[in-house]
Amino acid sequence: MTKNMEDVTKQSRTLEEAKLGSTKEIQGYQKEVASLKEQVQELQNQSQEKTERLKTAEANSVALQKQSEGLLLEYDRLIAENRDLRDQLQSIDIRLSHSDRKKNS
Repeated sequence: MTKNMEDVTKQSRTLEEAKLGSTKEIQGYQKEVASLKEQVQELQNQSQEKTERLKTAEANSVALQKQSEGLLLEYDRLIAENRDLRDQLQSIDIRLSHSDRKKNS
């Protein structure tokens, strides 16, 4: 009977030690899970921030493209207007030179 009591006591100690080990192991896993949750949250925040920056950059890019198209159209219009004004000036110069020749003749 004493031997049985010793065996039961040993088994009880072994179970308690295993329990303590399991508790420590569980606490370690809980800390690891908490740390991983924090990392996931941080990565989600970074992802959201980068997504917002990307959307802003894309909107800016579209705005710049539209502005560039508008400026190109205005440039083409000014080139055409410049050409017309030069043609008009040349025409006036030609008429004036003909007029001066007639007066001098």
